[in-house]
Amino acid sequence: MKVSFLALLVLALLFETVFCSEIGLIDGDNRPLGSVSAASGIKIEELINPAIILAAGAVLFTQDEAIHDIFLNIKSPFLDAVANIDYLGDGTLLLPSYAALYLLGADKEKNVAVNAIEAFVESGLMGIAIKCATGRARPPDGGNPYSFNPSFGDNSFPSGHTTAAFSTAAVIGGAYDCRIITYPLAALVGLGRIYKEKHWASDVFFGALLGSIVGEAHAAGMKKQADSKVSFYVEPVNAGAIYGIKIRF
Repeated sequence: MKVSFLALLVLALLFETVFCSEIGLIDGDNRPLGSVSAASGIKIEELINPAIILAAGAVLFTQDEAIHDIFLNIKSPFLDAVANIDYLGDGTLLLPSYAALYLLGADKEKNVAVNAIEAFVESGLMGIAIKCATGRARPPDGGNPYSFNPSFGDNSFPSGHTTAAFSTAAVIGGAYDCRIITYPLAALVGLGRIYKEKHWASDVFFGALLGSIVGEAHAAGMKKQADSKVSFYVEPVNAGAIYGIKIRF
C-alpha cells in the first residue's frame, strides 16, 4: 500500500511535467488552457487538462500523511545527499545565476534572464499570498497535514522551492528546447523537499503547478517574440511590381 502511494506521487509529478512540457499550459493562441473566449464561450476540451491535474492534486492531498511516512522509512545516506538537489529551487542560488546569465550572455540570454527573474518574482509573490491565506503547518510542526491557520508565518502550502524550480524549468526549457532535462530536475527538487520533511506532497504538487503556469506563460511570450520577423518583399503586378515590408507577429 505504501509503495502505491509513493508511485502515485511520482506519477502525479511526471503527469504534470508531461502536460506542462509537451502539451503545454498555453494553447495555440497563447491563451492559458481553461480561459474563456468572449467569442465562442468556454470550450470543454480546454478544461479537461486542468481538471485532470487538479483532480490528481486533490487525490495527493488525501494521501499526504501516508506519503510522508513512506519518505520517513526510506532514509539513507545516499538519499540524504541526493535530496540536496532541492537547492536548485533556492532563490539565493537562482537569482545570482539569472544575474550572471544576463551579464555574461548574448541578447537571447539577457532576454531569458529577464523572463526567468520575472517568472520567479511573479510566481513567488503568488505563492507567498497563498501561504498566508492557507497557513498550512509544515510536517515537523505537529505532523498534521490538515492543520490550517492563516498567518504570516513560515507556512507550507505551496512549496516555494518547487515553485521557483518549475518556473525556471519552464523558462529555460522553453528558450533552449530542453524541457526534457529541466522539468525532471525540477521534479527532483520537489521530491527533495518532501524527503527533507519541509513540505507535504500536495505542497510540492501545487507549487509545481503554479511555477509551471507562470513560467510557461513567459516561455510562450519569448517564443512569440522570437517568431516575429520583419522582411521585405517584392510582388510582381502586371508590368511593374509592389514593394513593401512584411511584419509577422
